[in-house]
Amino acid sequence: MIKRTLLHVSGAALLVGLFFVSAPINVTTQTLGTPPVLASDEFNRPDGELGPNWTVIDSMPVIVNHHVEEVNASDGNDSIAIYTALTWPADHYSQVTVLAATVHSGCSAIVRAKNDPVIEMYFVYVTGPLGPGARLTLAKFVTHVYTELWTSILTVNAGDRLYLGVSGSTLTVQLNGNTLTTQTDQSITDPGFAGLDITDYDGGGAPGDGQCTDWVGGDLSSITVPTDVTGIAISSDEIDLSWTASTATAGVAGYNVFRNGTQIGTSATTAYADTGLSPSTTYAYAVAAFDAAGNTSPLSAPINIITQPSESTATLLSGPTDVTGAAISSSQFDVSWTAPSGVALGRPLGSGSTRSSQSSRQ
Repeated sequence: MIKRTLLHVSGAALLVGLFFVSAPINVTTQTLGTPPVLASDEFNRPDGELGPNWTVIDSMPVIVNHHVEEVNASDGNDSIAIYTALTWPADHYSQVTVLAATVHSGCSAIVRAKNDPVIEMYFVYVTGPLGPGARLTLAKFVTHVYTELWTSILTVNAGDRLYLGVSGSTLTVQLNGNTLTTQTDQSITDPGFAGLDITDYDGGGAPGDGQCTDWVGGDLSSITVPTDVTGIAISSDEIDLSWTASTATAGVAGYNVFRNGTQIGTSATTAYADTGLSPSTTYAYAVAAFDAAGNTSPLSAPINIITQPSESTATLLSGPTDVTGAAISSSQFDVSWTAPSGVALGRPLGSGSTRSSQSSRQ
């Protein structure tokens, strides 16, 4: 069990004793945009423990009337729960919906959290009273030391969405989708887990003082756009594409190939053969990379490629036939043949005999 007593030193707070209550929050409406959601929980089930997808690493968060609160709200210990039903990438986010907070208790979103061998995590938490005097704090807990990275007094109301994202060494705090601060810290680099925390700030609260609901966690892994996309018309019905590989935090899993704005296939390499096309037709191509977590890069700049003309549209000539020759003299040899239909030799010719002679003088 961890309790916290804060000694503020040089603007930071030293945690002599710390405790966090991570309460999972759920999300009924996803408003985070493109980053893929990896897990969510609305706690829409009977009162009691959080369930098998969650691991409680301190105190006792429980479900009460479809939200999460703390049982032992007066012991000065937080209740921390992390979502352990999946492996989290290093870059991820956690979002909770705030329902209640007092000066003694509140709730927080946590990222890169673990308890091996001790609790460490980044977290953003709200303490009340809710309204224009609420306080948001971004902090970290590493090797039993609590340090505040940012804090602000602002308006937070019941139903507001509190978000914390971590990407590399950058931490981003949002409220209702609006970024409040971006901070840099390199203390915690292991992926850990996303989750949440019902904070018991000073042991002076009661059950229900801090309440969260609608939790969601997702992936913030970055992935670059494929570059140098080129194409060659191999025939009247095939165009071969190639491009320079993308890079991704979680590793590139493959590429989506688009023709005229519609996805036509995927490739595990940096090449793709598009077949079954029409002759003498212009096609626009673009490529996007994706990783195993479902992150997708923006599309590459489109390129236009024209297929070759159909063989049936080209004029194919047959060779002359009935080629004969005769020696006229010691210095002349005459050759004659039947010309192909449609060939013009100075004037239109049909099938017929054409004569050429060659003379030589000694």
